[in-house]
Amino acid sequence: ESDALVANPEASLRTICDWLGLLFDSAMLQWPRGPREEDGIWAKYWYERVHASTGWESPAEERSIDSNPTLPKSLKPLLQEVEPIYDQLKRKSII
Repeated sequence: ESDALVANPEASLRTICDWLGLLFDSAMLQWPRGPREEDGIWAKYWYERVHASTGWESPAEERSIDSNPTLPKSLKPLLQEVEPIYDQLKRKSII
């Protein structure tokens, strides 16, 4: 669940760092564009948007399951089954 993090990165990261007992560093808010050595061999498939970014930003498009009109009907029962579990986890969020 990244909505809170993307909506207010500094406050969210400060909360996470505090919870983990780490010091917040403002360098967490911005980074240089491009790949990193530690990204690994799958980076070009997984990190295209990250490599193009220089900081936290909202996604260009909505990616929620509810807004996806192409969600197969066969998956709706699975969504209904896992949604309560997701809601339980979300209630425990620290941000």
